[in-house]
Amino acid sequence: MGDENRLRERHRVDWATPANTIIYGNDTVTSVTQANPPTESLGTGIIAGLVTGLVATLTDIIPMAALVFSGALEPYVATGIGINLFSSAIIGAIIALRSSLKGIIAFPVAEEMTTLAVILSAVASQIPSSTPAPEVLLTLVAEIALTALLVGVFLLVVGHLRLGEWIRFLPYPVMGGYLAGLGCLMSLGGLQVMADVGLPPLFQPHLLLK
Repeated sequence: MGDENRLRERHRVDWATPANTIIYGNDTVTSVTQANPPTESLGTGIIAGLVTGLVATLTDIIPMAALVFSGALEPYVATGIGINLFSSAIIGAIIALRSSLKGIIAFPVAEEMTTLAVILSAVASQIPSSTPAPEVLLTLVAEIALTALLVGVFLLVVGHLRLGEWIRFLPYPVMGGYLAGLGCLMSLGGLQVMADVGLPPLFQPHLLLK
């Protein structure tokens, strides 16, 4: 009886884990879970979620939307921020409710948003200047939705076929070049957002003096 109690204490699980059976050597112990979550843990989780959401909104979600909708797309930045906030809320809720890992958070990150900024910039450059603003915005939103759909389908196929481990065959110089390119694009985009100019014009003497 004493051994069973020690095993039960050693393998105690969190309140959110369903009751299960733990096999330890030749002994079988059924874990005992609490019916309701502790109030302190629930309060701590809510506070942690609020702080994490606020930090992510101020340091990632809004700045990344401003990066994507910069330059010629700046008139649509308010809509871009709304889209990014809404999509981040959906992603965070789905991951929190469906993920098997506790405490995980998810929101759009800089790498994907930088790539999206390049795609939208290329699409916007092909739109005639005489196109009305609502049609331009609709085209950009459709491009964002189509890109997200294609990436999602691709990731589902990769996960279903278990092709993720193939990433180890990708040479380090390729990954290094990809990350270096992203860093360059993010730096250029940050300068564009802050100074409203790209990197080459920024080094002009009269702009540096400002």
